[in-house]
Amino acid sequence: MATSQTIALLRKDLLTTSRRWHELASLAIVSSLIGLVVAYIVSGPLALLASQLDAPLVIVAGEVATLFIVAIAAGFIAVVREAEKGTLDGLRASPVAPESLFLAKLVYIYIVVVVLLLFYIGAAVFFSSITIILNPMFLAASLVVGLYFAAAAALTSFMIVYSEARSLLSMIVLAGLLVPFAQSADRVLAKTATGIAGPGEVLQALGMTLAFIVIATLLSRPLSEI
Repeated sequence: MATSQTIALLRKDLLTTSRRWHELASLAIVSSLIGLVVAYIVSGPLALLASQLDAPLVIVAGEVATLFIVAIAAGFIAVVREAEKGTLDGLRASPVAPESLFLAKLVYIYIVVVVLLLFYIGAAVFFSSITIILNPMFLAASLVVGLYFAAAAALTSFMIVYSEARSLLSMIVLAGLLVPFAQSADRVLAKTATGIAGPGEVLQALGMTLAFIVIATLLSRPLSEI
């Protein structure tokens, strides 16, 4: 039952996005521009600077910036705007379990994050000679980090909607959720980009991400009852 509810809610969000394709297109442009900037720094006139800073770190910084922007934007589209329209209150009053609602939003945000991350990677590769980000291990690590960002964005969006603290709480929560993980994620992404990290580190990051998703899903019920 819970799975069918999650799938139905996810399908609704995807259909809504297909009708508002210009929003996704705008985010795709932003992601591509970040990829273009990274390509310019790594292989353009600023390549000497990139070599001094370590090119993989520049690539990772661009990816983390992309993930942060698109995850927050997707969270707003999926949760905050729906609350402003009043449809989220209708879902809360329906028999839909809060956990199903949260997971549907999380999966939706993750799909958007992955699609837009591909625009970043595509632009970075197309406009430069960067090939290290096509490393399968780096791509796997990127998917794991993107999943954590999606979960953090979903939880933060729910807290914005259900809490009276609103913007202040969202900034505090988002910083608390992302900064510690981002520090370790940067190291994993940088190591996989240079080929010195194995599956073990990626699996460890995946374990942390899945544990966070479980905790966030469990929190969705008390949040919905505030």
